[in-house]
Amino acid sequence: MPNGNEPSGSGEREAVRGVGREAVRGVGREAVRGVGRGGARGAEKFVRASANPVRPTLRIPVRQGKSALRTDGMTTDSRTGSGRRSLATLICGALAAGGLAAAGASALEPEAASASSHREAPLISGTPQFDNTDLYAFVSPDKPDTTTIIANWIPFEEPAGGPNFFTFAEDAQYDIHIDNNGDAQGELLFRYTFRTHVKNEKTFLYNTGPVTGLDDPDLNVTQTYDIEMLKLKDQHAVSRTKIADDVPVAPSNVGKASMPDYDTLRKQAVHELAGGATTFAGQADDPFFLDLRVFDLLYGGNLSEVGNDTLKGYNVNSVALQVPTHLITESAEQPVVGIWSTTQRKNAEGHFVQVSRLGSPLVNEVVNPVGDKDAFNASAPWDDARFLKNVTEPELPKLIEAIYKIPAPKGPRDDLVDVFLKGVEGLNQPPHVRPSEMLRLNTSIAPAAKPKRLGVLDGDTAGFPNGRRLTDDVVDAALQVVEGELVGAKNDLGDAVDENDKKFGASFPYLANPTEGSRGPLAKGVDSGNDVRSQLGDALRPGRGGRRGRHHPHRRVRGRGSGRTAPDRRGAHVVAPHAPPRLLTHPAAGAPGRPTGRRGPPLPSPTAGPRPLSTKEPHVPAYERQHPRERPGGGTARRSAGRLGGADGLGGADGLGGPADGVHRRTRQRAETVRRCRAPGPGTACRGVRRAAGRGDDRRGRGRGG
Repeated sequence: MPNGNEPSGSGEREAVRGVGREAVRGVGREAVRGVGRGGARGAEKFVRASANPVRPTLRIPVRQGKSALRTDGMTTDSRTGSGRRSLATLICGALAAGGLAAAGASALEPEAASASSHREAPLISGTPQFDNTDLYAFVSPDKPDTTTIIANWIPFEEPAGGPNFFTFAEDAQYDIHIDNNGDAQGELLFRYTFRTHVKNEKTFLYNTGPVTGLDDPDLNVTQTYDIEMLKLKDQHAVSRTKIADDVPVAPSNVGKASMPDYDTLRKQAVHELAGGATTFAGQADDPFFLDLRVFDLLYGGNLSEVGNDTLKGYNVNSVALQVPTHLITESAEQPVVGIWSTTQRKNAEGHFVQVSRLGSPLVNEVVNPVGDKDAFNASAPWDDARFLKNVTEPELPKLIEAIYKIPAPKGPRDDLVDVFLKGVEGLNQPPHVRPSEMLRLNTSIAPAAKPKRLGVLDGDTAGFPNGRRLTDDVVDAALQVVEGELVGAKNDLGDAVDENDKKFGASFPYLANPTEGSRGPLAKGVDSGNDVRSQLGDALRPGRGGRRGRHHPHRRVRGRGSGRTAPDRRGAHVVAPHAPPRLLTHPAAGAPGRPTGRRGPPLPSPTAGPRPLSTKEPHVPAYERQHPRERPGGGTARRSAGRLGGADGLGGADGLGGPADGVHRRTRQRAETVRRCRAPGPGTACRGVRRAAGRGDDRRGRGRGG
């Protein structure tokens, strides 16, 4: 059982080290070096010498022309002839003439691969905080003496997914592993652990006001993290150094009102470490671009479902680390490193157990079958022999052949063994390599001035599968390789999504800012500025106004019975229970701004603007106001000044509730009815009132008789 001091996956470690390593180094090395190199030279010579050669199985086809979307939905790509020919040496040396023949492959027993794993396995899909989504590793374009590693977690973050926005798990260890000698074991490990801090636990809000900095008191929920660097020997820690302590995390981008200048928050989350390293942790736009409708019978079964970046608008939580290259490589003579990331979660017994693993893109998603996905996430590279068959006999080419009638390359697929498990010889394959799945990077290759999205397939040796840059189109590259691009089956397969929807940055951490939660159209009647919607407690309804002087076309005065509807003093229709319509005449029927038959001061015009709040009475937020209730048997229920009875916009002199003394409208209406009914004249509606008035007792307004 692994513990917090060492990575997990030690169940079969000794057996693998004792038997597997000798098998790989003894048989595999001779097979690749002895047979493979000779075959590579012969194949390369054949490619160059033939004036009009028949396509050799190991030749990389040369294509020219601009990138375009083909009429059948597939994509074509731009590839220079010189780049393709220069790559022939590398690929031929890795794949030529029986270097990985069937007998040799069974002796090597290399293993399966990880993936761009957005919900790629059954168990991890239910715990997104622990789910690796993508891993990137490349020589820093603006600092070529450093290497940048980016690992992402939590797939499909909906930007508006509050109030509990997206945080790293506190019971997890987010690890980045470095293998610098090709033995499938980590020699260096960077471990991120996070803590959550809440300033005010009595509110549900992530932030209680506009946030202008990571130390802003209005940022209610924050996170910090530590980084430990572990040096390992046979997967046991021989030294442990804390290289970062209490570094702040960039928050989730709630929206423009909450975080008006998110770029400042991003910059404050970039932290320089001792020794020339730099770190960042926080939310970012998901840099992976593809059309996920590949899972709908491979793009709809007829290539009708391509060209849409289905990750557009979603965010992820990212960890980015930029370190001096000499810190992670074995030596200047051996500059190739293997990189993978894992998540370890604390179980009920207090031990950390690995629950997610990620190296090369798209393998655990589309190479490993469902039955192996969870096991792969819990495994380690030195145990990858059991997944070999998933690589040498992949399912995807067979599905493409069944649906689109494109012939699948014949197996076993030894070409995929090198791409995913060993690295390309002469490019990013370390000496004495033990086949295992991880992202391999040759740190001695300088960054390309103009990166090409297909990387090595297009002659750009600084790109995928030599590491992985943010701009690399790994979906198109992987599809073409799986369909036999490296063994002579020319194809231009792709999903017609060639770049991310957002531009990447030119400096660390290079990731695009996350999409804000306030994206989408604004309500009618409001502008895009910092308007009243950001004033908490006003309870305004966007586009329809609020209770302070805005038009409410369906305001209802609460009371017993249904009553009739009539325009109030500002023109809004209200329900006035039991009130004769003639007593609530629209202002247009009488003097401007004053209903007919009403006493009291002149009332505001319906066209007047909102009344200012009284400076004498405290303002009470709308969600604290209460409607009055009638007392049993009649009478009045006065509203208290400053809450419901004063000039606060509901019961005061603002045109809704009458004078500022807080008397209920219904009581005043009844008193007015009694007064008018005392006058001589016919009318059955007043008979009951007259009889009651004769007794000095108004049934609907006691004490008003005379």
